[in-house]
Amino acid sequence: MSTMRSGLLAAGLALATTAAIGAVSTLDAAAAPPPPTPAAGPALTPPARLPWGALPRARQGGATTRPAYAPKGRLPSTGAAPPARSAAADPQIHYMYGTGAQTVAVQKAYANFTVAKPTVAQQDFHSLAELAMMSADGRQIVEVGWTVDRDVNSGDLNPHLFVYHWKDGQGTCYNGCGFVPYGGGATAGMTLPVGASKQFGIVHSGGAWWIAYDTDWVGSFPDSLWEGRFTVTGKVKFFGEVAAATQRPCTQMGNGLAANDPNAARIGSASYPDSTEPVKLVVSATGGVYSAVALSDRTFRYGGPGAC
Repeated sequence: MSTMRSGLLAAGLALATTAAIGAVSTLDAAAAPPPPTPAAGPALTPPARLPWGALPRARQGGATTRPAYAPKGRLPSTGAAPPARSAAADPQIHYMYGTGAQTVAVQKAYANFTVAKPTVAQQDFHSLAELAMMSADGRQIVEVGWTVDRDVNSGDLNPHLFVYHWKDGQGTCYNGCGFVPYGGGATAGMTLPVGASKQFGIVHSGGAWWIAYDTDWVGSFPDSLWEGRFTVTGKVKFFGEVAAATQRPCTQMGNGLAANDPNAARIGSASYPDSTEPVKLVVSATGGVYSAVALSDRTFRYGGPGAC
């Protein structure tokens, strides 16, 4: 593990020990730790059907997750490119994206994602793909996806299911910090099948943002985490993300193939169920290392081998 990564983890663990919730190294999050997680409220009930209309598997109960503090980037609310980084912000971590985004007010979204196992260089942090439901100003966010991250996943470099949320522009932690596991069979942090195409979705219903994966409800982020201020999106984004130590990383995005390769990873059939708004994703890539190519309004390929 690199000295830089060890330092970041040590800082995160110290915060977790002393404050029950810590700050992550993020694209533009403030240095102060996020506010404490609200006390547990009444039990929440998910919708009867998953975002794609299928019935979920029966609840099994007993699900637990392990919160993890590690770097997480955040695409800005306007435009495709992240803001310029300052030396004071976080000079050591560079975030790069292949994105399909839309300005749209919805409460439900999903897409089919290629689950991949990109190579993450030893000095880098992660390579992931996700769906992000964001407020109009980009400061309140709910995320679900898969990630290859040795720090979050205890040294394991297989793809794992993750959830994450932001409050008032500040990151929290992976797989915890107010997330309520449902116990439906899929658990935040679980290993996912490499090469499979799986559905990932988010729905706002019954006082919470519900996370869905494949045949299961994973859990929820209660509205109380935002004091009820975030119940509908202003933007929806589907993307691949690399967090690297340099601007020319060796880490792969997606399955390591450039977007112009027919076999590259894809995010496809993006949908907003129960909405009259058509899906019209604006596809782009940042950083000059990776690529993204639109195949239709709802589907795009993304990724690349890195700069090495």
